[in-house]
Amino acid sequence: MCLADLNAWERENIPYIKTTSGRDLYFALARFTLLQDSDTTPSLKTLVLGLTSRAMRQRIREFEAEGLIITVQHETDARSRVL
Repeated sequence: MCLADLNAWERENIPYIKTTSGRDLYFALARFTLLQDSDTTPSLKTLVLGLTSRAMRQRIREFEAEGLIITVQHETDARSRVL
């Protein structure tokens, strides 16, 4: 019952989580943000094990369009983006 209530709360209070992959990315970003203070910052790809690269890119674009995140090109690696 607690999980069902939590799911209902998320849908009401976090409306930009429209898909399972969006939900996964949202919580991975929260975890990623919390881990940035540690000695080693993991790659975002390692935090979202259930998403394909394509799905992750699509969700990131959606989050950008919603104004939830901003991505910029990495300073030393032009292939990478920084959130």
